[in-house]
Amino acid sequence: IRAASAPPSIGDEQYGGSVGSLAMPSISMVAQLPPGSGMDPGRMAALSSAWSRVAISFLGFVGPSLARAQPDDAELQVIPLLKQTLLNARVPTLLDGAEQGPHWARLVIEKLVSTLSNGVNSGAPLSIVQDAVSLVAKFFLQNVHALQRHAQFGQLWLMVLRLMLLFEKRGRDDRDAELEEIAAETLKNLLQVLLSMKVLGFVAKKGS
Repeated sequence: IRAASAPPSIGDEQYGGSVGSLAMPSISMVAQLPPGSGMDPGRMAALSSAWSRVAISFLGFVGPSLARAQPDDAELQVIPLLKQTLLNARVPTLLDGAEQGPHWARLVIEKLVSTLSNGVNSGAPLSIVQDAVSLVAKFFLQNVHALQRHAQFGQLWLMVLRLMLLFEKRGRDDRDAELEEIAAETLKNLLQVLLSMKVLGFVAKKGS
């Protein structure tokens, strides 16, 4: 399977306080994009940069908590918080509409993959790992148009693919059939969507 080379096409939310023993920073999702309206390119650029920097900082802040959280710990809410932050329905419009959107989308997906990979390899509780599977798949799909415009889209896709396989391996190593199945089915669905969108395609077999 190869990556296709041709490109296709934030109400304020506050997070603050603490989650278990994890002190959460007060975070304002600075971008507001009224649905269906245009925006000055300069403002779009500023908002995409600001949102991405906040998202990357947030990932860096919560990353260490993934490995130390216990199954009964309130820190298990870390992934739901990340989902609220990263999967906001207006983020794709923000990143796809800005000239530097592909650059910011790349930085966020790299930080997301790095954070989750470290968590999985450091022994994050299986319930957290299960919840993280859909997070990376959905963020990648929601922002695939912006990501595909990046010159390193192929490498970004392989990075996500390796993480999905890492999720499946963690389930297999820990004899957790549910995690293994979730990871495998999510990866299958991800591939099907990308193939149907022609983001990925099959390489013709070379003649002998």
